[in-house]
Amino acid sequence: QKSANARSTWPTNFCRLAYSHHKNMKLLSPDEHRDLSKRLNAARGYLELAMPMEAWNELEQIDPEKKGTFDVLKVRIDICRALEMWELMAELATKLSKAEPKEFKHTNDLTHALLRLKGIEEADVILSRQLASDPDNAFVIYKLGCLEFLRYGMDVARPTLQRAFTLDSSLKGVALEDADLRGFWEGMCAPPAED
Repeated sequence: QKSANARSTWPTNFCRLAYSHHKNMKLLSPDEHRDLSKRLNAARGYLELAMPMEAWNELEQIDPEKKGTFDVLKVRIDICRALEMWELMAELATKLSKAEPKEFKHTNDLTHALLRLKGIEEADVILSRQLASDPDNAFVIYKLGCLEFLRYGMDVARPTLQRAFTLDSSLKGVALEDADLRGFWEGMCAPPAED
């Protein structure tokens, strides 16, 4: 129900507008840039206050020709996450990941949405494809480890996650906050299961 109201205000041609328009968008004047920044900051503020509908409505105040900018779409994805609008989140994250393939937040957003929308297998396909193109990407390895944990448990996920942490120790902090890894840290302190 909470996503139905937001979805009804979503223009049907938004994604086409967003991506065809971004490439041809004129430079913003200082006043336009200031107004856009003000709206984006307000939307982020609402999100921090756990008020995603207010954040959505703030973005709806942006001029239609500016709604397709990547900065707006990135905030829109965060709102979709809060409203559990997984289909729209996956759609936007797919388009952003194609436009900015080196930005792994888009892969994370896509994986998160697909995991909720279609399940582990679909998310695994996306991450495996990403890993094939960048085999030492710590973040992708980390997300695959999260999927292994959800699918098979700690004993299977531990080596993958430890490899990710070895490649990028900052991922330990990410893992502490990751809802997909509830229970993992308790298991890290326990000895591995014997065969």
